[in-house]
Amino acid sequence: MHIAYVTPEFVTESQGGGLATYLMNISRIMRWHGHDVTIITLSEHHNDRMTWEDGITVERVIRSDARQLVPVRTVHDSMRLRMRLQRVHKTHPVDIVQYASFMAVGICSVRSIPSVVRISSDPVCWREMRVYDFHPADLNNACLSDKIEYGSIKRISNVFGPSKATGAYIEKRTGQAVRIIESPYFPVKTQQDSSLYDSLLKDKKYFLAHSTMSCLKGTHVIAEAIPEIAKQDPDVYFVFAGTDHGIQYRNGDSVDAKKYIEQQCGAFRSKVIILGSVEREKLRPVIQHAFACLMPSRLDNMPNTCIEAMSMGKVVIGTNGASYEQMITDGKNGLLIDSDSPSQLAAAAMRVLTMSQSDLAAMENEAAQTTKRFDPETIYQSLTEYYSEIIRKYHQET
Repeated sequence: MHIAYVTPEFVTESQGGGLATYLMNISRIMRWHGHDVTIITLSEHHNDRMTWEDGITVERVIRSDARQLVPVRTVHDSMRLRMRLQRVHKTHPVDIVQYASFMAVGICSVRSIPSVVRISSDPVCWREMRVYDFHPADLNNACLSDKIEYGSIKRISNVFGPSKATGAYIEKRTGQAVRIIESPYFPVKTQQDSSLYDSLLKDKKYFLAHSTMSCLKGTHVIAEAIPEIAKQDPDVYFVFAGTDHGIQYRNGDSVDAKKYIEQQCGAFRSKVIILGSVEREKLRPVIQHAFACLMPSRLDNMPNTCIEAMSMGKVVIGTNGASYEQMITDGKNGLLIDSDSPSQLAAAAMRVLTMSQSDLAAMENEAAQTTKRFDPETIYQSLTEYYSEIIRKYHQET
């Protein structure tokens, strides 16, 4: 097959997050199995084409002027991506296109090619759940940009994603069924650098939170739980590794997450270590030596951070209804709590701290075993079967 991935970001560009990492992994898998792969991505670079690793073609499409209104920019970008896809298809026919839902890059999708859309997030949840004083009624606050993104999903109609929790929101908003196909996990093979761990954390017992620092990721919950945990175990530390996105409020006010954590800790401020953004090779030893990982997110999309930590035999404390229940069975291979509950997080943390060594080891082993289902070959089979199904359906209907 010749597979085209249409995306607002990729690892070759300056802008890229979890979506770019997913596409890097999935494009490698497809290429290893002999498929032709073309990435068509928005870029800050001039329009050009490059060959990335192993013959994967990256078509770079210059982004629209950032000064444009977001809905206008979204449509312009989608049109530019569409034109590049048509050019690629003319010279090297594409069998199937996978569009990202993020930024509605498929709103101007090419209908003459079989297409699917992969859910990256729910835009309303992503925006509203970042606010400290979030209320479930806020999830009705869809703006024009959100509606364009939902419109792109309905336009393509063949929808899949890794998260049942996020998929449920999308199904409700668009009326489109979401097929669940989880994302592959690649064990890290890069050289490890233990210098950060050795200089700041060696011989310390610590909980780790290694994601962006925001209310969406539950940073405020960890901050508010620290005093209760530290009172009961004065030897434990709390380590934060990730970009500071701040604690935002409904009235527009905000405070750095670092400052908020320090305010909440009071007398236990010395037990908090904030590392900021950490290079991957330095972060891995930090994860490896953590006592457990704290991930009290409000909503996530099957986060790679959780899969990686569990694959390393780490106990993860995650949240119900946020995707973690898809990976964690409470009390067996990790722990689950309700979102926005510092008291439940403190209780779960103490539960881990007071476990017997044998019980903790059993839970860590179960965590590692769980991640075997994310094996790239397993995910490859599921995804190519889905592609083949969509291609067959398209040709039967046309």
